[in-house]
Amino acid sequence: MPDVAARTTIPPQAAGSPPRASVVIPCYNAGPHLVEAADSVRAQAFAGWEMVIVDDGSTDPATHEALAASAAFARIIRTENRGLPSARNTGIAAARGQYILPLDADDRIAPTLLQEAVAVLDRRPEVGIVYCHAEFFGAQCGRWELPPFSIREMLLHNLIFASAVFRKADWQRVGGYKPSMKYGWEDWEFWLSLLELGRQVYCIPRPLFFYRRRPDSMIAALACHPQQQDYSFGEVFRHHRRLYAAYAPWLWRNRWIFAGREHLVLGLVGGLAACGQPGAAWPLRAAATAALMGWALAQKARRLAHRLLCRPHRTPVA
Repeated sequence: MPDVAARTTIPPQAAGSPPRASVVIPCYNAGPHLVEAADSVRAQAFAGWEMVIVDDGSTDPATHEALAASAAFARIIRTENRGLPSARNTGIAAARGQYILPLDADDRIAPTLLQEAVAVLDRRPEVGIVYCHAEFFGAQCGRWELPPFSIREMLLHNLIFASAVFRKADWQRVGGYKPSMKYGWEDWEFWLSLLELGRQVYCIPRPLFFYRRRPDSMIAALACHPQQQDYSFGEVFRHHRRLYAAYAPWLWRNRWIFAGREHLVLGLVGGLAACGQPGAAWPLRAAATAALMGWALAQKARRLAHRLLCRPHRTPVA
């Protein structure tokens, strides 16, 4: 479990009764955006919250000023720069709430988000992830059109943004966010971990989360680097081979998603060995995984042959 940095600033009101929900805000040179994020937390209709801000080695003077101003109402934890997953883990480890809401320092939440999410988690113990409809602001405005949640679709791409509410006990059970997800998609990997616990997902049908569109965001940077995408996708596979293997037949029918990344299919082989005692579906899973792996190897062989056959002829120099 991640250790908490030694330098922690605790506001006076934190000495009272423990909060029900903790909002954890990692911050790295977020500047004035941090003020907007913190203000959206302070405007919550739900009273039993605390705010934990993790300064992940910020160097920007404007961010230092914002952090100093936030010390009156938030717990401030300062660490060296270790990346978003580690910063979230540090803040959650220090949080006292039963429920956790991660919030990036440049985003905002509506005043009723915590109230509605906590009500769902209190009422339905089988639910482990509560998110909502969302909207963009900043460089792009409008509705964030996310498809309905489906665990099968969740294997192919993330359907839940980072700011969803979950139980701290579940975070402890899965070991938190994986520090290896250093380029992004750390939330996707984490949601898959909670789904493997058997947790259900609930979506509040109202836009209560507001995502700031920025050209220099982590997700925008990841979209421009295929090698980083391959690495991140490979890490998701590596940590959830058993889950992917369980859905091997469906993945075979949707193998187009692996075009150009066929090497990632090999992660399914390890998943088969981790599936426990073979049940009635075992032959089908094994056949689908073998077919998917064979297709991946055929695609790689085809590209290799194309490169060899289409290599430009070079005339020897006398």
